[in-house]
Amino acid sequence: MPPNLYLNPLEWHTTVLDGSFWRAPGGDALGVLALQNDTQKQALAAGGGHCIAFYDGPRSGMLLSLGADIEAQTTVIQRSGLQRVLGLSRPIQATKLSSVLYELLREHGDPTGIDHWRGLRASRRTGVSLYLPFWGKIVSDQLDSLHPCWKNTQEIYRADYRRLRSLVDLGQLPLRTLRRMTWDMMRRLNVDDPALVLPPEHITDGFERGGTLIGDTFVEDIDTALTAHTPTGTGGFPGWTKLTGGAAAVTVIAATDLVQSDQDGGLVWCRADFDHSSDGHYSQLDFQHTADGGSGGPAVRVQNTDGTTITLYLAFDQRFGAGFVLNRYLSSTPTQLATASGSRNGIFYLEIDEADVYTVKDDGITIIGPTTDASPQTGQVRPGFALRDDDGEATIDTFTSDVLAIATATSRGMTLLGVGN
Repeated sequence: MPPNLYLNPLEWHTTVLDGSFWRAPGGDALGVLALQNDTQKQALAAGGGHCIAFYDGPRSGMLLSLGADIEAQTTVIQRSGLQRVLGLSRPIQATKLSSVLYELLREHGDPTGIDHWRGLRASRRTGVSLYLPFWGKIVSDQLDSLHPCWKNTQEIYRADYRRLRSLVDLGQLPLRTLRRMTWDMMRRLNVDDPALVLPPEHITDGFERGGTLIGDTFVEDIDTALTAHTPTGTGGFPGWTKLTGGAAAVTVIAATDLVQSDQDGGLVWCRADFDHSSDGHYSQLDFQHTADGGSGGPAVRVQNTDGTTITLYLAFDQRFGAGFVLNRYLSSTPTQLATASGSRNGIFYLEIDEADVYTVKDDGITIIGPTTDASPQTGQVRPGFALRDDDGEATIDTFTSDVLAIATATSRGMTLLGVGN
């Protein structure tokens, strides 16, 4: 049966295992489109914004029901309710529910993330797509310079560039990172002139080729702190930074070539000291439990410089067999995007592509997604992982990360669902 869709405020929820986070009301949604600006993403306890949540049956007490048929026509009351609650500056023009959802993300975003969610992005590799929980891909359009998502992608990059360029001026980020990101954005939009992607005031910054696979097999002769470890995999990146965890040690164990931690409370976050050329990338690692208290998994889009707060996406296996969770974090505040069951041991893989579609795999089997994040964090290009184990209750091995390949553009010309009123 198709799920029922409801517009509702996100719920602030607290658990013993994983602390507090924003989620769809009730905690049993099949999926969620979290519609948040950046202030709402960082809020604590109140003011976290709204979501469109997908449930396996009718729910009472919800703010606005949108029905269970995405091909059905919406009512004036439903569309005006969305406009009022979400603070849209103009009415929604589409009438079919799938088209309404597409229009919300395509036409009503804010490239800075200040007033609304960032708009729907695209690339010549992905085309224009929208993935929903349960239904999968409902939109598949060809990207050209006249499409609204082309301008969304351009303007979001320019907003990210201005934010990151200020860090270059402060000496906190190398200009080379932005030049490589510009090269990738030129590939995404299939343009040869950097002026078509760069902010006008920074055209002289130029671009340079980037993108490479990095990895770490965590080989050491003696037990070594991860922050002092020289990566032993491909790519030759400099090393690792531990973002949080207080005095908790994250150690490469010489006898096993595994990473473990002595953190028994919250997760310890570790960031690879390497800037990908794109925020469309993946992280993968081999994760093993030896006791039920362990937890952890791969991270993508980790903030480039800040070492005290958490801004990233993390797919992790919860303690005591509670299942997989995918969270998006901004300034250490998490929003739960999806949950799933999993094997608790194996190759864990997290990908967010350049169109902000997330996928989580366990030993090659997709367990979460692909689903579009309606309020993506963009412009972060470092990978990493998180770990909580307390004396070897969980370990990590064989980390790899790479940008997602830019394939030759193919004509996608038709929309599967969602085009038209």
